[in-house]
Amino acid sequence: MTSPNNLEIYGSLSEHPLAELLVEIRQIRLNGSLRLDNGKQKAIIYFDAGDVVFAVSNSRQHRLYELLLRENIVNKQQLLDIPDFTNDLALSKNLLKNDLLGQMDVNALFSRQIVEILRSFIPTFFTKKPMQNFSGESNALLPNLHRLTKL
Repeated sequence: MTSPNNLEIYGSLSEHPLAELLVEIRQIRLNGSLRLDNGKQKAIIYFDAGDVVFAVSNSRQHRLYELLLRENIVNKQQLLDIPDFTNDLALSKNLLKNDLLGQMDVNALFSRQIVEILRSFIPTFFTKKPMQNFSGESNALLPNLHRLTKL
């Protein structure tokens, strides 16, 4: 049985663009998750009082270890030395434990990961340049970094 406080809404991003949904969720300060499905690609965006606090995707390109390799933050051998490096949370804990990165660096990586996931669901057909809408600390849609440290 579904709790009366649970709200499930189904729709299409072509009818309700993701950017608009994110703004509405922020404005009314919703808690919960938004499940996105674009055929092969799936993602879940988590909210706390309207703030994006975490996101996951089934796309390999969105894995934390892929981001680390793309940005040349660690090399393949360093990753192989970390147990369970394919689990983003376990990887982040090991990066901290092994003093490979500090907490602020890990938070910044999770923020970039979330931005990449969100960008992958926002159409870029209006411009040939990559979207820059989610960059910058002043953007209200970026995750609250202090909340990421609680994960």
